[in-house]
Amino acid sequence: MLSSEQIESASQLLRAEYLDTPTLLLTPGEAAELLELDRVAALSVLQALEDSGFLVMTPDGQFGRSSDRLRTASSGSSPANRRAV
Repeated sequence: MLSSEQIESASQLLRAEYLDTPTLLLTPGEAAELLELDRVAALSVLQALEDSGFLVMTPDGQFGRSSDRLRTASSGSSPANRRAV
């Protein structure tokens, strides 16, 4: 399990990536590679960014910047599906 400091550090790195490339979509596995974390830890970071409203999860399991288009696309996913590991 990541400490709050590790989540914050990884969150800052991912925010910078998404700000540099607004159309970026990452799966938890891709985020894990980018962050050099295991998939579960990367998913925790992605979910923290989703909880803050910065990211949304698409129906196909990718995370992208929050926008009207992505928010609409993700509205069909249930919380249980969004939290699956």
